[in-house]
Amino acid sequence: MKRILICLIAITLLLVACSGQFSNKMTGQARRGTVREVSCSDSDGGANYYKYGRAWDGVSVKYDYCGQGASGAAVKVLYEAVCTPQGADYVIHYCPNNSCQNGVCKQ
Repeated sequence: MKRILICLIAITLLLVACSGQFSNKMTGQARRGTVREVSCSDSDGGANYYKYGRAWDGVSVKYDYCGQGASGAAVKVLYEAVCTPQGADYVIHYCPNNSCQNGVCKQ
């Protein structure tokens, strides 16, 4: 009887100790000290479609540029370099009158 009680207490303690790890994995929450804070700098102040710029996060640098749209048609789109919580990345912007040139929308 004493052994059963000791085993039950040990199992209970083990479950309590592990429950925090399982809930963190299930909810997607990071444990303290594991979140990487990203510092990022955007030379044109963010999503500025009329000024050429770059976004740099200390690991990679992204530059504003004009490219083809996803449809593959002759539509040019602006790939605007911006800072996100994850670091430097691109947002796609359709310039008025298909006016993307040299990484900016022409006015």
